[in-house]
Amino acid sequence: MRHLAAAAILLCTTASQAVEMPTLDDPQFAGWAQQANAEMEKFLRAQDSYFAMPAQGQPFPCEVPPELLSKIIGARLPGVPMSDEEKRAWARTTRDMPGMKPMEFVDVVVRPVQASCKDGKPDGRYAGWVEFTMVNSGLGNIIRTRFRKYIETDVGPEGRRPGLAIERQVQLDASTEWGDPAVAEMMRKNPPPKASSAMFIFNETLPGKDAGVRQLSLMRVSVTGPAGYDTITTSLMVPTGPKAWRMVSYNGRQKAYEATYRDGRPHGLQSNYAYRLPNGIQVPASSICWDHGEQIKTTQCNVD
Repeated sequence: MRHLAAAAILLCTTASQAVEMPTLDDPQFAGWAQQANAEMEKFLRAQDSYFAMPAQGQPFPCEVPPELLSKIIGARLPGVPMSDEEKRAWARTTRDMPGMKPMEFVDVVVRPVQASCKDGKPDGRYAGWVEFTMVNSGLGNIIRTRFRKYIETDVGPEGRRPGLAIERQVQLDASTEWGDPAVAEMMRKNPPPKASSAMFIFNETLPGKDAGVRQLSLMRVSVTGPAGYDTITTSLMVPTGPKAWRMVSYNGRQKAYEATYRDGRPHGLQSNYAYRLPNGIQVPASSICWDHGEQIKTTQCNVD
């Protein structure tokens, strides 16, 4: 779902208040939004200490294979290959990005604060910190982004996270390495504005095969510089059937994006609502019709 998060960021507008969120009718989403709002306000009041990670953690009382630990912490440890599902999702996301290599996680630090085992395997409640660098390598550049996050979840068989998992994540640093020396020199002389982000995610894995997940995320993006700005985006993921869901994003209180997906691909009508960029430019509304990930030209989007 990384491409969905990227789309949500691009759809952001300036938030007029510290944490401006939409009114949600669904009681569960409304409750999550209230909790996310409260945590975001705590972060904004204490940005230097909110994501402070302890120097030591409490290790699992049993041996945890890297593959299982990767599932629990939501970051692939070095040496752990992509799952088949991750490979398919990556191929779909990067099919129009020639030369894009599979994303890597390096310099991973794991510090549990609550961990338990049963019959020699991870089981029960887990809470803890993880810090990692995400490396994206493409044609001409390598982007390295350092993140830190805190996770609270139940741990089931094979490292699965049943029920509700709560994650709090902050971007610590980001850098870009350019392959072309001329481009590198130009970027050194004209550095782009720096951006940082903080995100609060409520992710509930529903029972049953292919039942999907319900998710609410609240993200703040802060861009520094003379034309700097802050944005607040709320995104919802709503299951609509087996391997199908609807994605809705809001800029502050205003709906900005809505689309439906099936089998990990856009399927149906994608609506981009009119919004104003932080620099004041007004972007008009638009729509796209998708059929299993393929854009189709039509005046009425009636795909099955």
